[in-house]
Amino acid sequence: MGVYFAISSLIILIIFALRYFSKERVKNNETKIYSSLLVLTIFGLSLEVFTWAWYNLGFNIDVIGYHFFSKLTVSYYLVWSVLFFNYLVNICNYSEKKQKIINIVLPILFVIDLLLPIDFVKINNSIAPNGLALYFVYLVCLVVSFIDIVLVIKYHKKIVRSKFMPLYVLLFLGGLNFVIGVLYPQLFLLGYVYSIIIIIMYFTIENPDVKILREIIKNRELTEKSLEDRSTTLLTLSQRIRMPLGQIKDNLNNYKKSDDENVKKELFDDVVQNINELNFIVNDILNISNVDVSKIKLVNNEYSSERFFKDIEKKAEISLKDKDIEFSFKIKKAFPPKLYGDDVKIKQILMTFINQAIKNTKEGFIDIEVDNIVRYDVLRLLFEIKTSDEGLSLEEINELLKYDLDLTEKDFEKLDSLDVDLTLAIKMARFLGGSVNIKSSKGKGSIYSIVIDQKIKLEQSKLEKKLLKTNSVLILDDKMEEVKKISEIFSEKNIEVIKCLSGDELLSRIDNKEKCNLILLEDEMKNEKAYMVLKKLQSKKVKTPVVVMLNKDKESIMQNYIDEGFIDIVKKDKIEMEINRIIDKYM
Repeated sequence: MGVYFAISSLIILIIFALRYFSKERVKNNETKIYSSLLVLTIFGLSLEVFTWAWYNLGFNIDVIGYHFFSKLTVSYYLVWSVLFFNYLVNICNYSEKKQKIINIVLPILFVIDLLLPIDFVKINNSIAPNGLALYFVYLVCLVVSFIDIVLVIKYHKKIVRSKFMPLYVLLFLGGLNFVIGVLYPQLFLLGYVYSIIIIIMYFTIENPDVKILREIIKNRELTEKSLEDRSTTLLTLSQRIRMPLGQIKDNLNNYKKSDDENVKKELFDDVVQNINELNFIVNDILNISNVDVSKIKLVNNEYSSERFFKDIEKKAEISLKDKDIEFSFKIKKAFPPKLYGDDVKIKQILMTFINQAIKNTKEGFIDIEVDNIVRYDVLRLLFEIKTSDEGLSLEEINELLKYDLDLTEKDFEKLDSLDVDLTLAIKMARFLGGSVNIKSSKGKGSIYSIVIDQKIKLEQSKLEKKLLKTNSVLILDDKMEEVKKISEIFSEKNIEVIKCLSGDELLSRIDNKEKCNLILLEDEMKNEKAYMVLKKLQSKKVKTPVVVMLNKDKESIMQNYIDEGFIDIVKKDKIEMEINRIIDKYM
């Protein structure tokens, strides 16, 4: 009777596969694994039907061929289970190394199962597989199921709930199939269960049609917003120019009509003043990008997307620890392991909006959702914060989002702070080529949407890594201008710079086994001292040399720092010479 389930599932899946593969698909790891599972399920169901037909048509089953196809059928269940586990690892963005290990272990398990003996038990007019090969499959499936449950428990708050729906159904139906298999072994419905999971998964992976349409809509909205920004800016500039031009025209007309020399002199001076004002406006228009670029230097570098979001989530949780607010942080879709861009400024922008939500939310919830759109080597970061805060009025939103606000001198002074104000964060997002949208109303909560593009850092081959291998230094300093200056010195020597703005971030990198040849600590930071960070590094038995940077007024107590455990000292009044000395000595 079980074969009828297999035949019906096979027919449905073949029709389903023809439809699925004939359409344009979004190509990522998730859809690749799904495609493999779909093909594998059709292959496995075909094997079930084939072995059933072999027996029921009266052919001899005591031959190598039948035993081989039966083992292949049983091994298919093992491969399917491990491949589905690989799918879960991928959507959780758990570890790239774990996925590589799975790809190595899977063929080994498959070969082991093929080598194990199999026999058959006759039940009424049918037979059911038995033996070590089958028990080995059950054991592997049981272990994999246990790890699946661990992944769900660990990532259920970070991943959209629907992504785990196939696993929930698999665990339920798989358990039910196990009970039925004990009572009625001849039914063997595991292939039928797998086919149900495949169909459910289609509605939980990124639907190709919907995703392409969504991307088109988002790109259109961003294009329209960009055009609106430009038209609004041009309108603002035309209004700024119109007034002095009109005054010059009026003054010249009055100059021609007047015979009074004093009046003429006043009109002439007024014309000169308006010309100077026009000149200032024109220069301001021409030079504004140069002023911004010179003062806001983009420091693009490679960074881990997983560590980036973990750091943001951790900082948000710390800020919320004394508040009775329901908090969730969900990554809707896996990110590439490595991104390339100015992660420090993006973190400034995102943390500013998160802290704004925390500050204004007295009770209720704060939900953060992170998504992305990938096109070639560009990733569009979509960051949305939903909160039950007090809300903003339409006037407040318009004031924040108005388009004639350029970076002021006060703004430049605030750039070194990790948490800038909301207006500056919006300006910075636009400076990075991104956009910000705010939906809010008084007493009804707010939704902050931030969109910023980042480059995807493509994985290098082993040969490339070997050829491009460089030394690296880990710098802890909350003064970003100082970090930029030091980074330039190291970069000239082809030394990779890893920047940290807090001791927690530095220790997190150390815990994640991030390798570096030298650790450089700023002595006086706002929230912590260098020697406190050193003690934490010593408690972790870090063997990397640790150097401290001191101001000139501390030269008399330098020996105290050496006694504390610093291997060397950099005098900040001679920073370039001192950094070069450190490089020659330790790198």
